[in-house]
Amino acid sequence: MGVGLTPIRVLRLYWLEILALTVSFMYSNYLVSALRSLGRQKLFALINTTGLAIGLAACMLIILFVRHEYSYDTMFSDIERLYRIEATANIPGQPSNESPQFFGPAHDLLKDAFDEIESIARLQQRGGTVVAGDTAIAETFATVDPEFLTLFDFPLLEGDRDLALNQPTSIVLTEEMARKHLGSPPWLNRTIVINETLEREFKVTAVIADLPGNTHFDIDFLIPIDQRVYDAAANGGRTDLNRWNGLPFFVYVKLKEGRQAVRLKTDISAWVDRYFPSEIQALVGISGSELFTPRIMSVADIHMKSPVQFDMKAPGNLTTILSFSGIASLILSIACINFMNLATATSTLRAKEVALRKVMGASRKQLFIQFELESILSSIVAVCFALAIISLVLPAFSNFTEREIVIDGILDPLVAITVIGLTLTVGFFAGLHPAWVLSGFRPARVLQSAKLNAGSGTGLRSLLVLFQFTISAALMIMTLLIYVQTDYARSLNMGYDNSNTLTVRGLFRQQIGDMAETVRDEVARIPGVTQLSLSSFTPGDGRNVGLSLKVPGKDERLIIFYRAVYPEFFEQFDVKPIAGRLLDHAHENDRTVFISDPDSTEPQQINAVINEAAVATMGFSSPQDAIGKTYFRGRANQIVNTIVGVVPDIHFGSPRTDLDGEIYMFIPAEARNLLVSYRRDISGADPYPEVSRLIQDKLQVLVPRSQTTIAHLQENIAEQYQEEAIISTLLAMFAALAVLIACMGLFGLASFTVARRTREIGIRKVMGASSSQVMLMLVTQFSKPVLLANMFAWPMCWYAFNVWLAGFNERIDILPWFTGISALAVLTTLTLAFATVATYAIKVARSSPVLALRYE
Repeated sequence: MGVGLTPIRVLRLYWLEILALTVSFMYSNYLVSALRSLGRQKLFALINTTGLAIGLAACMLIILFVRHEYSYDTMFSDIERLYRIEATANIPGQPSNESPQFFGPAHDLLKDAFDEIESIARLQQRGGTVVAGDTAIAETFATVDPEFLTLFDFPLLEGDRDLALNQPTSIVLTEEMARKHLGSPPWLNRTIVINETLEREFKVTAVIADLPGNTHFDIDFLIPIDQRVYDAAANGGRTDLNRWNGLPFFVYVKLKEGRQAVRLKTDISAWVDRYFPSEIQALVGISGSELFTPRIMSVADIHMKSPVQFDMKAPGNLTTILSFSGIASLILSIACINFMNLATATSTLRAKEVALRKVMGASRKQLFIQFELESILSSIVAVCFALAIISLVLPAFSNFTEREIVIDGILDPLVAITVIGLTLTVGFFAGLHPAWVLSGFRPARVLQSAKLNAGSGTGLRSLLVLFQFTISAALMIMTLLIYVQTDYARSLNMGYDNSNTLTVRGLFRQQIGDMAETVRDEVARIPGVTQLSLSSFTPGDGRNVGLSLKVPGKDERLIIFYRAVYPEFFEQFDVKPIAGRLLDHAHENDRTVFISDPDSTEPQQINAVINEAAVATMGFSSPQDAIGKTYFRGRANQIVNTIVGVVPDIHFGSPRTDLDGEIYMFIPAEARNLLVSYRRDISGADPYPEVSRLIQDKLQVLVPRSQTTIAHLQENIAEQYQEEAIISTLLAMFAALAVLIACMGLFGLASFTVARRTREIGIRKVMGASSSQVMLMLVTQFSKPVLLANMFAWPMCWYAFNVWLAGFNERIDILPWFTGISALAVLTTLTLAFATVATYAIKVARSSPVLALRYE
C-alpha cells in the first residue's frame, strides 16, 4: 500500500474508478448507437447532414465576413488613441454632405488649442505620374505631414520611420509599387521621378509592406507636403493648406497616453468658429461650425460607423451585414427544420427500438441524451462538410465581395468559439423536439402495434414546411425585385445618350498647359469619332462645386452647383435650350478667364446657362423670365453673371442624387475631362476598344508623359450601383440555397410519407385508381403548404421592398412588378415542390399493388 493511502481512501478511489468506467461505457455506448442509427438511415442522414452543412457554411461565411468588416485598422498598435476629424458640409439650399475630410490650417492650429493632442498629420490624395524617359504611368500619391508614419506604424521593410519623410523630396513606397517601378530590392536611396504638379526627382527613404485589405487607407506612395507645390498649383489663389472654404485633407490626431477625446469632441465646434474667416461667414450668412460641422471619429470605427460615402475605400454597411446575417440565420433555420421534420417523421421507424430500451430499463433521460447525441453528432459531421464547402467557395466569395477574407479567420479564437458554439447549439436545438418525442414513446402501446401512428406530428411538420417555403419564397421575390430596380436605375434615361461615348480622365495636368484644345482637335480627327467636348465632370459622377451667389431682390445668398463645360458639350449630348441660347465660342463674355487676384474688386461680365431647377431656385417666374437677368459672385460681388440660356433638367450627376439647380459656364481652366462620342459600325458592333486604342496612341504622341484613364460612359454610371449588384447577386445565391435546402427536406418527407402510405396506395390502385391520380394525391398534399407559404411571404416582401426602395430617386412602378414576380415565385416554388415529390412518387405510383400489399 502506498504512502498516505488508507483502506477508506482505497475503497473511495475504487468506486470512483468504477463510476468513471460506467460513465465512459455508457457514453461510448450512446456514441456507437448513434453511429449505427445514422448508418441504418443513410438517405435521411445524408439529407440532414448535407442540409445542415449548407446552412452552417452560409453562417460561417457571414461570420468570416463580419469578422473582416470589424477588423479594419486593428493592426495599428495605438488604435485606441487615433482619431480622424471629419465634417458635414451644410451648404445653404443644398442637402448636407458628409465628408471624411477637414480644413488644411488645422495642422498648425489644433495642437496649440488642445493639449491632449500628441501629434497631428494631414493626408491628401493627388493624381500624378511616375516618369521614366518618355513614358509616364499614372498613379495616385498621398501627400502627408512628416508625422504620419509615427501616427500609423505601417510595417517597414526598409528605412527609418522617424526620418522617412523629413525632406521635401523623400518618398515612401509600398512593396508592390517598389517592385513595379524600381525592380528588385534593395530599394533604399534609389531615385524615382514624379510629376505631381511639378516634376521632381525623389529619393526612396523607406518601403512599407503592402497594406492589408482590412484598413481604410488606400495608399501606394507617401510624399511630404511641400508648400512650393501647393503654391504652384494655386494660380494666384489660396492653396488647400490655408483655405477654409473647403475640406481638402484627411486630418488624423493621436492623443497623449491616458488622455480621452471628450474635450476635443465637445469644443471642436467652438474652435472652428474662433478661426473661421469672418468674410466667409458673412458671405453665407451662417457660422463656420454651422457651414462645416466637425465631428471626431475613432480610426477603429471609420469603416463601420463613419457616415461618409466617399472615403479612400468604400465604407462598411451595417444594414448589409445585418441583412446577410439574418438571411444566413434563416437558411440555417431551414436546415434545422429539415432535421426536426425528418427526425420526428422517422421516429416511427425506431418505435420498437425505443420500446425495447425502455422495457430493459432505459430512462427517458437516457433516451433523450441518446437522441440529442445523435443530433449533435450530425451537426459535427455537418460542420466538417461545411468547412470543406467554405474552402472551395471562399476565394470566389472574397473576390466577388472585394474583401480579403481567408479561411484562416476560422482559427481566430472568437470565431472558433462562435463556430463551436454554433455547432453545438444547432445540434442541441435541432434535435430537441425529436429527442423529446422519441424518448416519450409508451412501450406497451408500441409493442402492441409494432409501430407508432404515422400521423404523429403531422401538423407540426406541415407548419415547419410552411415556414421553410415562406422564407424561400420571400428571398426569391426580394432578389428579383432588387434586380429589376437596379437594372431599371442603371438603364434609366438620364436625358442624354450614353451608349456611344467614352471618357478620358487624368489628361490635363500641369505639364500640358494650354494643349487641351490642341489635344481636342487632334482626337477629333481619329476615324469613327463624331463629337467631343471638354468638361469639369464626367456624367454619372458625383456633384460638382457649389457657387455662392447673390440674386438681386433676394436677401439671402444662394449656393448652386456649377459645371464647367465647353460650348460643344450641349450639342454632343443633344441638349436644346428651352429659352435663350447656349454658350458659344463667338461670344467673348461666354468664356470665363481665371481671376489671378481673388481680392480684386474690378467687375467681370460673364455669361452663363442655367437649368430649369435653377430658375425656380433663383426665384424667376419662368425660363423666359430668367433670360437677361443677372446674379453676382465673389467676395465683393465683383463677378456679374448674365443668364443667356435655360436648358432642361438633365441628370448629369450621380443617378442617386436629386435633380437640383445647376449653372453651366465655359471655364477652360477647369474643363479637364475629354468626352468622346463615336460612330458604331454598320454591323452594329461596338468599336469602343479600337477607338480607345487610337485615342491612347494619339495621346502618347501629343503628351507622352501623360497617363490617362479611358472608360465607357456606361461603365461610370454602372459603378454607382456596384453595391446593389453585389447585394442582389448574394441574395440570389442565398435564395437558391434556401430553396435547395427546403426541397431536400421536402424530398425526405415525401419519401418517408410515400413509404408509410404504401399499403394505402396499393389498395387505391386495386380499387381502380390510376397512377396519375395517385401522383396527384401525393403532390397535392405537399403543394398546399407551399402555396400558403407564398401568401405569407407577399406582405413581408411588400413592406421590406418599399423600405429599401426609399433610397432611390427613380423607382419602378412597384405594383405590376410585385404582382408578376410574386406569381412567378408561386409558379417556381410549386414547380420545384412538384418535381421534388414527383421524383419519388412516380416510382411508387407505377409499382404493382400486389407488391405494395405484400410489403405491408
